[in-house]
Amino acid sequence: MNNPLFYQLSVAAAFKKLAAKQSGLEALEVESRLKTYGLNKLPRKKALTGLSLFLGQFKNPLVFILLAALAISFFAGHKSDSLIILVVIMVTNTVGFLQEWKANNALEKLGQAVTHKVRVWRDNQLSIIKKEFLVPGDIIEVTAGDVVPADARIFEAKDLKINEAALTGESLAVDKSIKELKAEISLADRKNMVYQGTIVADGFGKALVTATGQNTEIGQIAKLIKETSEGLTPLQKQINNFGIKLGLFLIAANIVIFLIGVISGRNIFDMFMISVVIVVSAVPEGLIPAMAIILAIGMQHLAKKQGLVRRAIAAETLGSVSVICADKTGTLTQGEMLVDQFIAANGLEKLTKETLALKIAVLCNDGLIENPGDDFAKLKVSGNPTDKALLLAGAGVGLYRQELEKISPRLDEILFSSDSKLMATLNKSAGGPEVIYVKGAPEKLLAQASKIYVGGQEKKLSVKDKKLQADKIAEFTDTGARVIALAYKNKISGQAGRLEAADLEGLTLVGFFSLRDQVRADVKQAIQSCREAGIRVVIITGDNARTATAIVKEIGLEINSHNVLNGDELDKMSDVQLKKCIRDIRLYARVSPHHKLRIVNAFQEIGKTVAMTGDGINDSPALKKADIGVAIGSGTDVAKEAADLVLLDNSFLTIVAAVKQGRITFSNIRKVVLYLFTDCFQEMIIIGVSVILGWPLPILPVQILWIKLIEDPLPAASLAFDVSDDNVMHERPRHREQPLLTPALQKIIAFYAIVMDCFALAIFYYYFKFVGDIDLARSVMFATLGLSTMFYIYAVRGLNTSIFKTKHFSNKFLVSATFLGVILIAASVYLPVLNRLLDTVPLRIVDWAVILIYGTLTMFVFELGKHISGYRRESKKI
Repeated sequence: MNNPLFYQLSVAAAFKKLAAKQSGLEALEVESRLKTYGLNKLPRKKALTGLSLFLGQFKNPLVFILLAALAISFFAGHKSDSLIILVVIMVTNTVGFLQEWKANNALEKLGQAVTHKVRVWRDNQLSIIKKEFLVPGDIIEVTAGDVVPADARIFEAKDLKINEAALTGESLAVDKSIKELKAEISLADRKNMVYQGTIVADGFGKALVTATGQNTEIGQIAKLIKETSEGLTPLQKQINNFGIKLGLFLIAANIVIFLIGVISGRNIFDMFMISVVIVVSAVPEGLIPAMAIILAIGMQHLAKKQGLVRRAIAAETLGSVSVICADKTGTLTQGEMLVDQFIAANGLEKLTKETLALKIAVLCNDGLIENPGDDFAKLKVSGNPTDKALLLAGAGVGLYRQELEKISPRLDEILFSSDSKLMATLNKSAGGPEVIYVKGAPEKLLAQASKIYVGGQEKKLSVKDKKLQADKIAEFTDTGARVIALAYKNKISGQAGRLEAADLEGLTLVGFFSLRDQVRADVKQAIQSCREAGIRVVIITGDNARTATAIVKEIGLEINSHNVLNGDELDKMSDVQLKKCIRDIRLYARVSPHHKLRIVNAFQEIGKTVAMTGDGINDSPALKKADIGVAIGSGTDVAKEAADLVLLDNSFLTIVAAVKQGRITFSNIRKVVLYLFTDCFQEMIIIGVSVILGWPLPILPVQILWIKLIEDPLPAASLAFDVSDDNVMHERPRHREQPLLTPALQKIIAFYAIVMDCFALAIFYYYFKFVGDIDLARSVMFATLGLSTMFYIYAVRGLNTSIFKTKHFSNKFLVSATFLGVILIAASVYLPVLNRLLDTVPLRIVDWAVILIYGTLTMFVFELGKHISGYRRESKKI
């Protein structure tokens, strides 16, 4: 029932449209409307159960391939092989499940229902009811501190100010009125409406409920979130593609080798069993557990840096971000007003304990610091945004209202109103006359001032002086700052202890405070780090262009009239036009939730990986649509629910740290894929060539599984603890369509596998043909392939640098894993129980010499492969 034209109706017309009256609805009518409109509740996404999260871990083509290998092994009679594969699948999926379950539980409070009570007029009586039972046509009352319970048309307002930042992005509280507005205007400019989820900053109001539940503005956003598809991350797409290609390759390779074997006269059943061996050798069983551990470690590292990752896969996706769409309010800025500068009569002045204007600002103030004297960061301040900002400015130099009022107690006051646009207090002065302190709108105090305070002396305020001061005010308001004027007057006439409006003529103007939503301290450094990492930062805000431009310039981004786009201009553009100009736009102002969705979608369609930051309800649909949604820890629950990453410390710099960790995570995943897939490809070629040449199998299925499930996983998983080189943030963001194995890496795999397999097959041929012991030949081949991976992983670890420059022993986990791997290889050929399990025999010293030479050779062949493949050129730095 949400009608966007209610703000265009007069109060009488609004009441008539809803068949309502100021005394409130009757009980029977409320019951009828509850049946028609339903409860005042927002639609919520059904929370994922533990079972759903666990089953979700199976949605991976690589898992499907493992399940296929498990089934083939089981029905072929390889029960031990199938059992090992099953254990791998279950352990891997359990690791992924536990990480995501933990992250979701950390934000469980988002789904907990909170009971909100509201004041409503019904049957000519003021009642307090649960928010859920409000209906259109109800009459509600709101006062400072209340959360607005529904969308409503204001018909009575006394100094009513609403903080709508969570809904519109506006950092300043909005002055509300009851006047109808004829023009069609944006949500942020509808001064006669209040909206569900916003907060009453000051004053009192009565309003006619126009919409509840999913028909409210926040309800429409909730609906938009529900309709917005989350989509797969770039890595998920790459894994899916990799899994599909691997599956097709396995099918094709098996068919070819099977046919060659049958044509050459081999038994069909024997060829089927060999096909099982090829599947076992080609499937990288250790990849999924290694990836799960790498992603889990990435999540833990980010948690230590105050970044809570809600989906494990997001820990990697951060590394591919090429565009950050940053919401201004609450993300780049602190989301609250603070004193920026003090402008005295003769220019800018530094605030001190002796600054008269600061004393006036603290005394002429209805805010309160609950714990004066505590550490500044721990101060608890109540009051409207302006009063809080002025009190904090005073506290910064040691001025507190409670202490000042002991010396100059308040005798009387004139409260701020939207008509007078000022507040005045009458204070007792020690040993002198009573003093009037005034703060308010600059134009109002300028008009009522006759003197100006310069260098500790009062001076007559001339017309020229007024013009000069007005120009100063305009200079600051043009940059989006809020300006508050301060003045005083010694009261020498009238009734003692009483303050009248007439007493406010002939004020002495002291100066002005410039108030701004301050840029967070680390933002400028973070923006520079993004630029160095090749990441484009775009600002998206509900604020007007003037205010936003000042912030954008302050954080160090180049801004001009050609790279700023307003929401109304965006509405006139087609999606095609937006895609054409999107690379040039740096700032989007006065945008709505659907604008943010269009912007994110346009970037994704031109191949960019997008991170969207935000803290408000209005940011939530775009947070969900983006490849990575980043919510501010102090933001709304709705925003955190839609996000992939929550910044617990509210720091934009944490995003940069997350991007760096994401790049490290992806680099480690790529190394694992390269390490394991090279191993798989090498083993598959050895099996395939032996079939084609009519040789016996050089290595048995159980021996392959031992290497791939006992030897390889620990070294692979230990790459999760690799700390990347310092250049990781000077690399170009990878394209969202870039495969896990780039053409250069595929060349490395092919070169390495062909060269090393030639040596491996030569070793097997020698032992099989000339030594004449097939068990010894297979044992040597088993130990050769198993031990060589312990060497080869150090070469892979130096993927981005030369093996001669890599600090090989800096990763203690890897050193321990490879040392354990060597012990297990030795045990597998010398322990009788493992001899029987693996069909191995003890090796001689000369055999170990051959194996060690082969292992050492792997590192040099891999390094040569990097040069031949052109990998260094492919991974060019920015």
